[in-house]
Amino acid sequence: LSGSSILSNTASISGGGVFVSGEAVLEAEDNVYSNNTARGNLTLNGGGGALYINDMAIVNSTNDRYSNNQATQGYGGAIYARTAANISSTNSFYISNVATNGNGGAIYVSSRAVFSSTRDTVRNNKVAASGGSGGGLYVDQEGRVHMDSTTFQYHNVSKYGGSIYVSG
Repeated sequence: LSGSSILSNTASISGGGVFVSGEAVLEAEDNVYSNNTARGNLTLNGGGGALYINDMAIVNSTNDRYSNNQATQGYGGAIYARTAANISSTNSFYISNVATNGNGGAIYVSSRAVFSSTRDTVRNNKVAASGGSGGGLYVDQEGRVHMDSTTFQYHNVSKYGGSIYVSG
């Protein structure tokens, strides 16, 4: 997927823009993911306004822009990675994404998933839920994160981890 625009899409549970699962590999470069919505379901682990990655899938995101995406009843306004999924992000932007009734304004990583970030910018994301945490990034349930020269700033949450929340 290269030089594409994934705009103004809606999914009833997960992956408002793109859903990647089952050991699939997605190479993504120079794309725009904007105004996508995953309506989600907290009980079904829904979310990922722009991108949902599950079941050992792999996504390599380079020079991509994730903006104004939302998870209304789930996790990860822009991205939700879970169940041993692996996402590598380089020189990408995560701007003004919202988790309305979950955690992880921009990115949510759980269930042995791995998120690797190099020179990304994560800015102005929000968790709107009254008990919400992790404005830029939320990590739990054995999720793992590796970061190098990534900038987090200007996030808004009501509870814990304005930029980053990590829980075992």
